[in-house]
Amino acid sequence: MRSLTTYQPQVYSPLPPNTTDQQLVELWLHNRPTTTQEGYRIDIRAFFTFVQKPLREVNLADLQAFADDLTERRYKDATKDRRLKAVKSLLTFAAKTHYQPFNVGAAMRLPKVRRRLHERILSREEILSMFLCEKNLRNRLILRLLYYSGMRVSELCGLCWKDLYAGQHEAGVIAIYGKGSEERHVALKKEIYEELLSFRNGAAPDAPIFVSRGGGRGRKKSGEHLDKTQIERIVEQAATRAGIKKHVTPHFERHSHATHAVLNKAPAPVIQGTLGHKSLETTMLYFDINPEESSSFYL
Repeated sequence: MRSLTTYQPQVYSPLPPNTTDQQLVELWLHNRPTTTQEGYRIDIRAFFTFVQKPLREVNLADLQAFADDLTERRYKDATKDRRLKAVKSLLTFAAKTHYQPFNVGAAMRLPKVRRRLHERILSREEILSMFLCEKNLRNRLILRLLYYSGMRVSELCGLCWKDLYAGQHEAGVIAIYGKGSEERHVALKKEIYEELLSFRNGAAPDAPIFVSRGGGRGRKKSGEHLDKTQIERIVEQAATRAGIKKHVTPHFERHSHATHAVLNKAPAPVIQGTLGHKSLETTMLYFDINPEESSSFYL
């Protein structure tokens, strides 16, 4: 009797022949925002430095050991969470493209992160004090636009004058290009729009709204977009002048925008659209830390 042979389907990979770990990482990063690519490269480099083996040989024990090492070295929860998510995302991509036969990271449980969101929110008075203490017009506009638009610092860095246009009721609108090149249009208060128009001073449509003056250590030429580090410094210095005893970053203004909007009864979908949250669950975090009701009120 003739023996039956089992049919083994051939698995095809979309990857180029002989793809290396480094080439896989670059394919995984393709089309992500520049700042995201920079952060993920650091995270993945840290992982490879720790495991000291090719990606195809990585197992669950390696992932757990990496997580334990991050804890032992006392990395911040947010950094630990980002690094583990980056590694899991790369492993998912490796499995989808058949670089690996299965997704090693799928079995890895991520530790819960304490968000401590309430610690990164400034009061309305603190925000206004930062505005008042900033005497430089460009820098004050940066502070005001970060707060009133709720945009991320990476989004503000890329703004050009062609992104600003007239909207309804004499207000302005700004086109913001966010994570994953997602585009959203945010209405600005009339006063902010008019301040920006006055600040433009005949600049070309393709010119950056916030321009580097150059000088310093020579990292930026005059006339280029301000970068993330420069804006972080502007925000930090404004907070110091205002007497705020925290290490304030641009994202504090985004958190404060959302929180103050919640306190002023803005609908959740409006806040979600303004901030560019993909999930309403992210927006609802700001409602969770500002509860209207508590059983303690009934005691």
